[in-house]
Formats: sequence, C-alpha cells, structure tokens
Amino acid sequence: MKTPKFILLTVSIISIISISSDDVSLISMNDNVGHNFHKIQCKNKVNNNSSNSCYKLCELDMKPKFNGEDFTSFSHWINQNISMPASTKSLSGKHKVISSFIVLANGKISNVSIIEGLYPPLDSAIIELINNSPSWEPGYKNGQPVNCQIEFPIIFEFK
Repeated sequence: MKTPKFILLTVSIISIISISSDDVSLISMNDNVGHNFHKIQCKNKVNNNSSNSCYKLCELDMKPKFNGEDFTSFSHWINQNISMPASTKSLSGKHKVISSFIVLANGKISNVSIIEGLYPPLDSAIIELINNSPSWEPGYKNGQPVNCQIEFPIIFEFK
C-alpha cells in the first residue's frame, strides 16, 4: 500500500505529538517556522525595549531558543501545557492555527496574536498559553540580541 505524498511531506516538516485528550492530536510545525517571514517593524511599543526592529528568523545569526533547544522543545511545551476548551469536542478534522509573537532581545514574549484562527475559545487558550511561556534565549544579529517575530503554526486533528 502506497503512503500518500502528503504524509511523506508532513513527516519531513512537522512533528506529531498528542494532547492528553483522547479525541485530539496536535501536530506542531517546527522545521519550516519562519520560512516566509518578512522584515517587519513592531507596531506596538515593545516592553520598554529601545529598538523596535524585528527580524525574521533567516536574517539572524542565531535563532531564538526555547529551553536551550529548537522549536521542537516549544512544540512539546505547548502539548504539555495547553488547556483544551471543553467546547472543542464538537470540532472534527484537521485544522491549523497560526500564532504570532515576538521574542524580545531580553528573552521575554510580547505581542502574542492569532493570525489564522480556528475557534475563538481555542484561539484564546493558545494566546494565554504563549503569553505565559517561560523566557526564551533571544535571537542574535551581529553579536547582539534582537527582537524576532515568530509565526508558529499549530495543526490540530480532532477525531
């Protein structure tokens, strides 16, 4: 039996992890995070940081790290800490939520939002979770810590 091409592609760009609920599995993208970022200027004042410049991941000399590791560690942290709203039991199929946040030069998280949402209670739970994320190691550009905009897609499969 042939494996569909989609599955082969999926395995190469995402990690599959399960949420404690038996009815939902979470697939959180890692390797291609940031592949289509644009250099942006932060729209809001960024927690008293003197620089409002934000960079995309590919512009950095060193990417931000979560718990000293890559984005896979952040995926696992989301998996272990997300609180699925009870009302998600009515959802079915595979859905993607794209979150956005800034890892500041001091490692704190700022400007958390949902770019592509799925269901308002779930979107709110994701925002709250990311806002409560432990500090990161910042990204570096020219040897200096800098603000970095991250778009982090999360794919949920509701059964």
